[in-house]
Amino acid sequence: MIRRVPLLVAGVAAAAVLSSCSTFDTSAAARVAGDSIDERVVQTLLAGPEDVADATVSRTALDGTQARLALSQLILARIAEQIADRYDLDLSKARAADQAATKENLTGERLTRWTALTDEERDLISDFQVAVETLKSAPGNAPANLEQRYRNPESTGYFCIRYVAFQTEAQAVAALSRIRGGEEFASVADEFNEEKSGGVAGGPDGSPCVALDQFRPPNLPAPLADALYAATPGETTDPVQVVGASGSAWFLLLHRPWSEIGTDLATKVAEAPAFAEYLAAVAVSRAEVASRYGTWDAISASVVQHS
Repeated sequence: MIRRVPLLVAGVAAAAVLSSCSTFDTSAAARVAGDSIDERVVQTLLAGPEDVADATVSRTALDGTQARLALSQLILARIAEQIADRYDLDLSKARAADQAATKENLTGERLTRWTALTDEERDLISDFQVAVETLKSAPGNAPANLEQRYRNPESTGYFCIRYVAFQTEAQAVAALSRIRGGEEFASVADEFNEEKSGGVAGGPDGSPCVALDQFRPPNLPAPLADALYAATPGETTDPVQVVGASGSAWFLLLHRPWSEIGTDLATKVAEAPAFAEYLAAVAVSRAEVASRYGTWDAISASVVQHS
């Protein structure tokens, strides 16, 4: 869920609308497929109650981590809105429901401020909430070229994986040799995985295919996420090390071949095709971010500091 804009600063939101522009300029915090996110959108999200009278927030006063988080949320919201436009989805009903629920939960000064907002300001706030939820409920069908897309699994919006975990690198290397020698991945995984479904279906719920947002850090350690995005369906990865507070572990990962999961993936995508399109769009996004914030990382779906 995208973080709600602080209501105390929503009175300046009308000046912070998402706008389309042809060039990247210093007033833009980011650009997403030709649409720019104005600097003041980020400032509005970060402003505190003391800033309401003065709608200008000094860039030097912005906390870097919070600024990157706010801009990340704005980029994700804009991608969702672009997919909604592509599917010709009307967000107005969802906006109205979100705004009604918001108003019902406000009292006193906050209710007064909310009531004083313009329709444009309220829509700006609601858009952060409703776009992704609308995509999840939109009907449709899986794309006809889904098998072709699966050559780069992230372009489907889902990963359909198997994995096996090891305590040592030597175990992982020996197991990889067995798999590449023709032994079934699942049978090798069964010897080592405490969670047996990982070697068969790839997840604790036994689902063959899982939405990409579940594979982002911190849900998944960055080394595993990076390896999955670089892997080719049907080919087991080289051993991947993950270092944690209690030590390290080694993993082998496999995107299951289309012949195994094609039907399951098509069924999964057809349940919410617009949402799958959104997940895929985020995974392959090339958002441009003003250097003062950092750079866009599609795998983690976030703005990160320059390395």
